[in-house]
Amino acid sequence: MPKTRRVQSLALTMTMLVFPACFMSGCEAIQQGMDAIKNTTEGVLWQKEEVRVVSGHDPRAYQKIALVSSSDVPLDGDEGLSEDVEAIVTNQLIDYGYQPINRSSVEAALDEIEIGDSGLTDGQAVQIGNFVQVPGIVVAKITGVRTIQERSRTSTTSDIKSEVTVTLKLINVETLAVEWNGRNRGTVSGRDAYSEAVEKATEDLARSIPTLLPRITIESSPSDASIFVDNAREGTTRSTIQLDSLDPVEIRVERTGFTSETKTIEPEDGKTYTFQLTSELDMTGTPSESESEAAEPAPEPSENPAS
Repeated sequence: MPKTRRVQSLALTMTMLVFPACFMSGCEAIQQGMDAIKNTTEGVLWQKEEVRVVSGHDPRAYQKIALVSSSDVPLDGDEGLSEDVEAIVTNQLIDYGYQPINRSSVEAALDEIEIGDSGLTDGQAVQIGNFVQVPGIVVAKITGVRTIQERSRTSTTSDIKSEVTVTLKLINVETLAVEWNGRNRGTVSGRDAYSEAVEKATEDLARSIPTLLPRITIESSPSDASIFVDNAREGTTRSTIQLDSLDPVEIRVERTGFTSETKTIEPEDGKTYTFQLTSELDMTGTPSESESEAAEPAPEPSENPAS
């Protein structure tokens, strides 16, 4: 039998075996199989909670940045969800060292653009970026809002859940290229719990935005010395550390048997800072000859006095 017919025959046989079992078990086997297929096909787009970054992307080129939020779906009675998304993303951008321009400038640009029922387009986002004179614009969108009713397998009741899908992307205003983008959905229990769902989806996604915060490398001679950044231990030399601020930091390196060294630095991303530790034995030095003589005890008197 040809290979294709054997595969088709096997599929038909499996179907004949599964459906009788389905009728006896409430079709749970079929449902589980469909869930597995759904998770597999949607895994990259729906389950991934981080943005995908294009090769060669340099976050430092986008320190000054604009952010605009919109929705591709009706938000009847939930118009504040877009503002929630914008607030969460703005705070994360600031924490990562970006400088988002103020909202009033973006609103002034929006007043000049007619946004259709389908929501903000990439072209319109680029117009806003040009209007406010930034190299890149982050577009945050709500692309899905729904209520899910799932039948419980352990009882006759149904589980009600609220689900919101959020997308983020950074568009280069000059080239129109998408530098990074991602999508995530937040699902929480309860009807009309969209605020909590949008918070979950956005926070998880925003945390994966490329950071502007500097990564520095600390090395020492000798190596295997403890590193302290503003008195918090951060491993041993040689190590690369992601700082949580652009502000100057105090770096202290210490190792048992050596004097510690402390430097206050203005961190530069990618830079290596070297610490030279001195042995405490070298600091003590070797006693001089006169010091050795002075340290020698005086001779004890003889037990037999001279006659």
